[in-house]
Formats: sequence, C-alpha cells, structure tokens
Amino acid sequence: MALPLIIFEIPYIKQQIQINRLTILIASLLPDVIDKVFLFFGIGDGRFIFHSLFFVLITTLLIVLLNKLLLYAKIEDRIKNSYSIAFSFFIGSFIHLLLDLPTIPLFYPFIEYKKYYYFPHFGAAVNSWLIEFLSNPILIFSEIAGFAMLLFILIHNKLYNLKRIWEYFTTTQ
Repeated sequence: MALPLIIFEIPYIKQQIQINRLTILIASLLPDVIDKVFLFFGIGDGRFIFHSLFFVLITTLLIVLLNKLLLYAKIEDRIKNSYSIAFSFFIGSFIHLLLDLPTIPLFYPFIEYKKYYYFPHFGAAVNSWLIEFLSNPILIFSEIAGFAMLLFILIHNKLYNLKRIWEYFTTTQ
C-alpha cells in the first residue's frame, strides 16, 4: 500500500500525473483481502485468483467502463476522471503484484499453478500463512519497509488526525 503512494509523493511525478489516492489504497489491498478470505475458507494459499495479471487487467477495464457509464459530468471531465481512477487502480494492484513476486500465480488462469492447497479448517489455513510469514525474512523486511514508508507519508503530509488522513485519501492529486 505504501509504495504506490510514496511514488506519487515525488514532486515531479506529483505534478505530472493525476491519481486518486483512495483508489490506490483500495487497489493495493484488494488482492489480499479477497484471496485471504478464500484462504480462511480453505481455498488457495492466500495468493490465488486475485493475485494475477488477468484480475488486474479485467478490473481496470471494468472500472473504465463503469466510470464512463456512471459519471454524468462533461465529456472531458468524464474521460479524465475515468482514466485517473482506472490508472490509480492499475498502479495500486500492479505494484502489489510486483511486490508479491515470485510467489504469486501471475498468469493464472492461462498457466496452471500447482501451489494451491486445500486446508480442512480455518485454523490450519491461518497457521500455515502465519508460519510462512514469520519464517521468511524478505516478507518481514518488506512489511517493515512498507510501514516506514507509510509513516513517512503521514509525517510528510502532516496527517495527524483522521480528518486529515481522510482528506488526503479523498482528494485527487
């Protein structure tokens, strides 16, 4: 979540590219939210269908189409907003996939991956995920680095209360 946001804190990029921070936030969390739900129901290993390029491309395309249908502003505003939200979604979810490489089914469903497990109950799935997380120093380092980036964003933008944080995420840059 923090890496795509911090990229757009770079002044040159911030001036050149319009993004929607809330969309980046949602998109960077969505693959884990959905796939972890599958994991907790005993399907997959926590990085399943929604950790693929197919998911990223299909949902980005759907966002473009939905925005064009739902936004009733002038044509120029509709196109600009549609692409800003879709681009933000693509960036958030694509960077999420890059950070999860090489342990994701990047080209699923076009290439079958054999890493998927079926867990007989909720506790087995959680234990497996927790053991993998705690025993992998790269995962631990990436989580600490992400937390540090998030702290930098909060301090740099003076986001010291929930109102300011909400304004940060809901204001299009």
